[in-house]
Amino acid sequence: MGYYMRYISTDSQDITLAWLQEALRRIDPRYSIEEQQKGRRETGDLQFAGELYGEFEINRPGDGLFEEEIEEFMGGAEAGEGEGHRIVREVLSAARCIVALQVLWQGRETEATLERISPLWSLLSDTRSGLLQADAEGFYRGTELILPSG
Repeated sequence: MGYYMRYISTDSQDITLAWLQEALRRIDPRYSIEEQQKGRRETGDLQFAGELYGEFEINRPGDGLFEEEIEEFMGGAEAGEGEGHRIVREVLSAARCIVALQVLWQGRETEATLERISPLWSLLSDTRSGLLQADAEGFYRGTELILPSG
């Protein structure tokens, strides 16, 4: 099983791979997304200067995986009290799509890879309402960890 990071969007503005590529290229023209299709899901590869950094999947209500992920995360968020748990429950209840990225290390150091994909998460948190979830870390609002993985 790989390492995944997900942006759970509650925003009314849709997120597509075409939009992500256009926005990332404005940050640095060396970013590219090679789009693919897997049934109803939008999928693609995140590249920087021709190097592979991750595999995207955008999940939406009705595709099966969206509901599974929301249910799984909700189980953890319902297990506790406090502001972080409340915020995560609210976002999960209002989620409209999940931008999932399986991070691919490709022999690179962890920090070098995470630094290269960081603009993606900044872009999403700056332009779309929602939260970032990182495997084994927890939920982030911007750069603030609001609910650690338990």
